[in-house]
Amino acid sequence: MAKKDTENFDFETESEGKGKFDLAGFFKNLTKQQKGIILIAAVAIVLVVAIVVVCAIVGANGGFNSDGGTNGSSGDNSTTDGDGNIHDEVPDTIIEFYISSPPVRNLYNVGDEANYSGLTFFIRDTDRNIINISYDDDPDAFNITGFDSSAPVESQTITVECRGYTDTFVVKIEEPAPVKPTLVNITIDPMPQTTYGKGESLNLMGSYIVVEYSDGTTESIKLRMKHISGFDPDLTVGDHVLTVKYHDDNGGYAETTFTVTITE
Repeated sequence: MAKKDTENFDFETESEGKGKFDLAGFFKNLTKQQKGIILIAAVAIVLVVAIVVVCAIVGANGGFNSDGGTNGSSGDNSTTDGDGNIHDEVPDTIIEFYISSPPVRNLYNVGDEANYSGLTFFIRDTDRNIINISYDDDPDAFNITGFDSSAPVESQTITVECRGYTDTFVVKIEEPAPVKPTLVNITIDPMPQTTYGKGESLNLMGSYIVVEYSDGTTESIKLRMKHISGFDPDLTVGDHVLTVKYHDDNGGYAETTFTVTITE
């Protein structure tokens, strides 16, 4: 068997005269410059293959749009309009429509009027432009039905129609919370003892604060020392005005006065 060694190659001639290439020996014997050339060539081949694959995919989808998307048939690849997807009117012809944001208000009292502020729609036109538009931008383009606040209802479906397409949202109608009457005035009935000897304590036995409310109702509250200001057992002889103050549970406030006489 004959053997031939060279600087960069290693061949062995077998009995049948065939050559056998030693790959490991081949790379082992390469210089750094030769290895660098081979690495660059391999990277270039990979890049060329990648470019070919991308071009094939883009060509199958119909190319790129102006905004970088592809013009394929998929809805996710549709073009968008040039003003940030905001329009101030609905196109005459559309192929998709749905509510993207319901109105801000979804709870109403009986007798309230509808408020569609915040109602926003997703629309795709026949040119595959994607449009986001609010109800207030073009109210005439939308036909909204189903709102009725004449009676309470737990879940009321409101339907929006646009160019033959429809979508719905839900509101609730409830009885308004009862309006609490407000405090308008107080009086003392019956009046407490009003004449005292010097040093005597105030006697409020049997006296009440009569509270009058805005709806015409009244309430009697027992008159207590906590309601009185201006009295002191050391008051001098003569007439003294005492103030009666009352706060109700709803934050209402009223006051009145009466006069006591201190004698020797």
